[in-house]
Amino acid sequence: MKITVVGDIFLGALPNHIGGGVNGSYIKDALKASDVPVLFKDTDIVFGNLESPVFKDEEKALRYPFAGSKRFVAELASSGLNAVSIANNHIGEHGRAGIFETREILESTGIRCIEHYGTWERNTCRINIRGLIVSFAAFNMIPGKNLERIDSESDIFASVRQIKSEQQDFIIASLHWGNEYVPIPSFTQVKLARTLIDEGVHVIIGHHPHVLQPIEEYKHGLIIYSLGNFIFDMIYTENVRIGVVVRMEIKNSGEIKYDTIYTRIQANYFPRIIDEAGQQIRKLRSYEKMMASMLACGQGEYENKYQKMRVRGRRRQRILMKKDFFYGLMKNPTSTLKHISNKYYAK
Repeated sequence: MKITVVGDIFLGALPNHIGGGVNGSYIKDALKASDVPVLFKDTDIVFGNLESPVFKDEEKALRYPFAGSKRFVAELASSGLNAVSIANNHIGEHGRAGIFETREILESTGIRCIEHYGTWERNTCRINIRGLIVSFAAFNMIPGKNLERIDSESDIFASVRQIKSEQQDFIIASLHWGNEYVPIPSFTQVKLARTLIDEGVHVIIGHHPHVLQPIEEYKHGLIIYSLGNFIFDMIYTENVRIGVVVRMEIKNSGEIKYDTIYTRIQANYFPRIIDEAGQQIRKLRSYEKMMASMLACGQGEYENKYQKMRVRGRRRQRILMKKDFFYGLMKNPTSTLKHISNKYYAK
């Protein structure tokens, strides 16, 4: 079985890009010109984190932030995307109705939708490929708009135990977790990930930080702490433009072989495979060494250094985001101001 996993897939527009953004580039055929179709070839399952709701009405999707279109989803499905998690902090941007419409659109285009907003059965997905059964589970640990709950560690372990009670050969857990813009996971994340592997999970896929984080081989399992962004209108600094695509081959014995392909989000918000992959590998390896060194110092020192990195990284990113916001405001003042007015001053 071959499985390809990608980072955050954002099909709409951030507030300062309303009328444009990813969806605006899509209607100009940016998807066809990107490397997305190439990256999705020759694999049984292509899985990613869908970070935005989607609407059937394409014009409506262009008028609002955080909204993609059904036609966009259908073309991604035709390219090979066939499973997504919507267990994240932005899927509720357009309320419960937006979540249900997103679910309906995904299922109508043949994309398996894994979430945590309905019954336990919706939280998991079992896929049979040539007699090998892989169970996906998706969890969101980050607060967001219109979300009834976020997943606790006890929720995650309970779901994993339920999965293990059923017939399956392989378990993959998608976790929306951690802190944005930090190049390594927290000590709590490392502990949780390793414990999940100890409990029988084979692969952990991380999303939410918007930057690359280390990939760790731990015992029988593989932990991908953060894949970074894949399709996103977030290009204001280099670290949020770089993502990694992990292509895995799962043997009947449970052995995992994998390779990595690095991508860079272009000015049209779609990814291209980058030639300077060696540089990105060296950077990722440096984060892995940093994490290992910090872990060797113990929990207290790890958490102290991590918090300093988190504060420093978030401060820098916020400054860059504000600059990007005002640049977008100058380019598209009417739509942006209308969104701000509706969000903060609507009665």
